[in-house]
Amino acid sequence: MRRAVRAAPDCGDAPCARRIVVASDAYVTHEAPLTNFGAALTLDVKRKAGEIVETLLRFEVSDLEGFDVVGARIRLTADRQKGAESDGGGRLFRTSDKWTEEEVTFAKKPGTVGRVLAMVGRVRRDEPIDLDVSEVVKGAGTYSFALLANSKNRV
Repeated sequence: MRRAVRAAPDCGDAPCARRIVVASDAYVTHEAPLTNFGAALTLDVKRKAGEIVETLLRFEVSDLEGFDVVGARIRLTADRQKGAESDGGGRLFRTSDKWTEEEVTFAKKPGTVGRVLAMVGRVRRDEPIDLDVSEVVKGAGTYSFALLANSKNRV
């Protein structure tokens, strides 16, 4: 008798990986507190004297009935341009879902919730960066995050 497997047909007995594309993203900057950068093609994280730049990310995880979430991560890729490398890639926090890509500004950004979920050390240009969010992503729902700098260098 064959054991029933709760996996998609292309997964066999191994866990499936499901890619969920970001639903909303934007960066906000202290230097332009009333300006929206939601349409920007890149995201930015930076903190140095007089300049704070933070990134917001929102993911919509659809119904996963019949599947157990065994892990979740956010994958970002550092820019290829010179100067995108950093000794610190940032700290990831949960944040409120009460923001939109089209309207969020530094002055209206949501605050962080709780403790640091993930921290990124040294980052090289064009390097993929994985942030483990398994602690909070347990199934279907809306998940919003803020990536704050942990270095004076831009990422």
